[in-house]
Amino acid sequence: MLKRTYSFKIILLGDPGVGKTSLIRRFVQNSFEAEYKATIGVDIMAKTVQLSNVTVKLSLWDIAGQDKFRSFRNVFYRGLQLL
Repeated sequence: MLKRTYSFKIILLGDPGVGKTSLIRRFVQNSFEAEYKATIGVDIMAKTVQLSNVTVKLSLWDIAGQDKFRSFRNVFYRGLQLL
């Protein structure tokens, strides 16, 4: 049986404090932190999901929501599959 591997780069964008980091942490680490800590710049987490004979490698990019970081966002769009 042929095993396939797919890789995807996914960026989460949104206003500060809406839960981007919490969503990614819950999915990747199955954890939740009640205390809010703003993301500075970008935080990248990875998760590999195995589905029968398919391996899916996800690179999840958590981009800071503060206005002062908006000008840097275009740098992170390279190789993007899902926004």
